[in-house]
Formats: sequence, structure tokens, C-alpha cells
Amino acid sequence: MRSVKAAKSDRAVILGLLTLLTFSPCEGFLPVYLSGISYGWTGFVILSAILAVATIAGMVVFTGLTLSGIERLPLGFLENYESGILGTLIFLLGVGIIFLGF
Repeated sequence: MRSVKAAKSDRAVILGLLTLLTFSPCEGFLPVYLSGISYGWTGFVILSAILAVATIAGMVVFTGLTLSGIERLPLGFLENYESGILGTLIFLLGVGIIFLGF
């Protein structure tokens, strides 16, 4: 029978991996790197160049889309209460860490 601590550890690992896959394009590219091992250093350099170009292009495109769309939102409330909102979020993260044990 597995302990509760092991189950929490498994959940933390799964959440960590999902978070990495969600926020990092590099983690999703690892299987492609592994499948390209047979091509040696040349394949590694080509794959790295493709990943670098695609990552930079994606960041530029999505940042441009975000900037063009965010100008339409009324964010005066966030600008006025930014410190309070961030303080509350940090406090809630701390409470979550204390009580959830991550």
C-alpha cells in the first residue's frame, strides 16, 4: 500500500511536468531530440536552430497579438490596486504551501 506522502509526491511531479509542458516549448520538443539521436551533431544543431527560430517567432507573434488586444481592455482597476492584488496572491500562495505541503 502506498503512503500518503508518496501520493502527494506523485501529484507534485505530475503537476510539475504538466506545468513545464504548458509554459515551456522546450519540454515538448524533447521527444524530437531523442528521435534525432541517429543524425549525430549535425541533426542536433539543425534541430536546435529550428527550435530557436520557432520559439522566438512564437514569442514575437503572441506578444504582438497580446499587446494589440490588451489595449482594448479597461485595466485601470488593476493599475490602481496592483500592489494589493499581488500581495493577496503571494499571501494565498504562502497559505497554500503551508497547508498543502508542496
